[in-house]
Amino acid sequence: MVGVLAVPAQAIERIETRQTSCAAVQAALQAEGAAILRYPSARSSQILYDRYVANRTACLLGQVTRRASVPTADRRACPVKRCVWAEPREDRRPLRQR
Repeated sequence: MVGVLAVPAQAIERIETRQTSCAAVQAALQAEGAAILRYPSARSSQILYDRYVANRTACLLGQVTRRASVPTADRRACPVKRCVWAEPREDRRPLRQR
């Protein structure tokens, strides 16, 4: 028998970083766990966005956090984190084949 657990879906917060202070962006990430941060590209007129997180618990299994920065109303580079896939470590020995 397979059970299904129904949980309400939560909408992820979307933040326009150029209209928000760095402290407010970081506070939102801590409060919500994750948010979509939108900001203008430094090289073109495009709007960029990505999912940023408070810590690794907001990442998928097999992902780790990596430091990043986004421009905010009061800082050119506000420190934040985002999830990335963990890179395989070269110092691990491969599994033996039988």
